[in-house]
Amino acid sequence: MVKFIMPKPYKVTEVRGAIVDGMRDTMEVVKVDLMLTYMMWDNPPEWLEVGPRKSGFDMKHTYSTTDTPYVWVDMGTGGFVPGGAPYSITAKFAPMLRYQATYIPRSKPGQLTSGFAAKYGPWISKFTVMHPGIEPREFSKQVAERADEFLAKRINARLGML
Repeated sequence: MVKFIMPKPYKVTEVRGAIVDGMRDTMEVVKVDLMLTYMMWDNPPEWLEVGPRKSGFDMKHTYSTTDTPYVWVDMGTGGFVPGGAPYSITAKFAPMLRYQATYIPRSKPGQLTSGFAAKYGPWISKFTVMHPGIEPREFSKQVAERADEFLAKRINARLGML
């Protein structure tokens, strides 16, 4: 025996309202997730939020930054990006570069949170060094994946309440 299930009819305004509310709720989750990525930074990035707004047939809500260090850490530099290579760093404002031999970064690829950095070992002084680059953390990719899942759940929950 086959049982037919008729979908519940929705009004366009109800669906649009569910989408806008879902986007607003999702953006709050995105803000928290992104804050986790830089909460231990000395100079946190500035963010620009736009939306939610209608653009053609699409609804958009963006949260973005052009903060150079954040983009470097998120997307990677040097030998860690396609077509990239290690690059040299030369002392400009001091006679020599001075750093400790071992450095453990604040964040790791695949993790949204940032912790404490660590430097130890003997001090090294050089005029120029070859930097291998920054391994991409892919914060934005991870946040977007989590946001997609959350948005779908929020919209479905809102439509289920109608």
